[in-house]
Formats: sequence, structure tokens, C-alpha cells
Amino acid sequence: EEEMFAIFHSHPSAPAIPSAMDIEQAAYPDTYYLIISLNTKGVLEMRCFKLLHDENIVEITLRMEE
Repeated sequence: EEEMFAIFHSHPSAPAIPSAMDIEQAAYPDTYYLIISLNTKGVLEMRCFKLLHDENIVEITLRMEE
């Protein structure tokens, strides 16, 4: 059985936070939403969120490990 883990997209000229459209179109409340901002002058910003049914937004801390 397959299960969707995450959806990612970029914001070319906005911060890596869910936009009103992101929230409105969020159809998978059990999925992580990764947003990458390209508007950071050479340093990419990636943040992760859960967008819940009641339009609550929960940021998930990302951590890289070797």
C-alpha cells in the first residue's frame, strides 16, 4: 500500500510560509507540505508544515542528519 508522505513546491518571490492559496488548496491533512523559498539571495529556505482541516497551520521542525 502506498501513502503520500509530502508535497513540495517553491515560492519564487515569497517567503517559505503557506500562502492563502496554499491553505485554500490543501487537500491532504495527513501530508507534510514542504515549501522552498527562492527569494533569499542565494540561500534557499525550506520549511515544512501540516495544513489541517480547520485551516490551522502547524510548522514541523526539519533537521538534517548524516
